[in-house]
Amino acid sequence: MRLLHIVANPSPLEYAVDRHLANAFVDALCTRAPDAAVDTVDLYDDPPPYLDGPTLRYFWQRVGQPDYEPSEIEREASAYARRHCALVRTASVIALTAPMWNASMPAILKSWIDQVICPGETYRFGDDGPEGTHAIERICVFTTSGAAYTAGEPRDCFTNLVRSAFGFIGIDRVDVVWADGQNRAIYADHDARRERAMAAAAALAADVAG
Repeated sequence: MRLLHIVANPSPLEYAVDRHLANAFVDALCTRAPDAAVDTVDLYDDPPPYLDGPTLRYFWQRVGQPDYEPSEIEREASAYARRHCALVRTASVIALTAPMWNASMPAILKSWIDQVICPGETYRFGDDGPEGTHAIERICVFTTSGAAYTAGEPRDCFTNLVRSAFGFIGIDRVDVVWADGQNRAIYADHDARRERAMAAAAALAADVAG
């Protein structure tokens, strides 16, 4: 098993409940599956660029023109995407760790997703549509929010986006560990909510480890 752990929270650990959830998951997973390999990428240390024209041309021109020869500018522009697509292809599980901001994910995480869902790298077009060219079995999301949410509800623009984007390349299993209701001024049970999420993170690790 190889876990690719993507972290998208600039806050220090003591203020980042989502990172505590993810750490509990990773620790429990490595205890149960000692041979598991973990690749961790902090996006604030290795920030993805926004998709631009040269990057799009590098990947998409070859969809309809297989013999297309990318320019040097296109190769340089697509370097981040190609490097991170290679990380995705070597993983069997992806963990996404980020807070919910304004009902959605941090923009830096959305940018990373845009960089790794690339034709010719993580999927191809077959006779019946897009086909994944990776070995990802599932995605585990670790998040927190000040408000109380139910995963998948219409105003949840975080986990719904993850399911839609990665479902496009054939990853249908998305597990969510969510410490919601963390606004201490509103939710008196914020600590209990966090502890339930910590227990859920450990339970998810047991399930992933098999």
